[in-house]
Amino acid sequence: MAEFVDHYSVLGLPSGEEGAKLTLGEIKKAFRAQSLSRHPDKRPADPAATADFQRLLASYDALRHPSTRRLLDARLRLRCRRRKRDSASMRDSLAAILRRWRAESAKRRAESEACWAELRKCTDEREAEAERRMAKREASCEALARKYPFLKDLVPQCLERWRAESERRRAEFRKSVDEREAEWRRHWAEFEALYRGFVPNHS
Repeated sequence: MAEFVDHYSVLGLPSGEEGAKLTLGEIKKAFRAQSLSRHPDKRPADPAATADFQRLLASYDALRHPSTRRLLDARLRLRCRRRKRDSASMRDSLAAILRRWRAESAKRRAESEACWAELRKCTDEREAEAERRMAKREASCEALARKYPFLKDLVPQCLERWRAESERRRAEFRKSVDEREAEWRRHWAEFEALYRGFVPNHS
């Protein structure tokens, strides 16, 4: 099959609907202008100059004959319609892919949200249990101090250290959970921004 040539473009003219509106005088003017710069005599060092000029002549010859020009215009219109149709089909396919991507991602986010909620619940329960153990230890130590008066000064010091250490560990664990959740939410926000970049009017 012969290669399709857009003769308007060869002459440096607009193609498609704009090209179809050009007069023969405008086409001749463009040909003369191109001939001055693309003639082989102007490009002695260019081995492709002759072939390029012959191509220019062939395109001008095609455009100056009404029958071949009408055929070219018809083919250009057909190619334009095909491009629009293919573009619309591609947009529809991309939109379908993005919708599935969005649905799957929303499902994963819901699952992740549930996991984070469960982790926060477990963290709260862990802290409550640690508080209960600390309260029992304090009660036990206070009872011990009442039973053995010589421990009266030592018990508060030990309890203070134990409570400080317990609170430190709880704070570190809570901080670790918060940081991981914040990182996950940051990544999700980046994904949302990327999705909006593909589909500006997504709902």
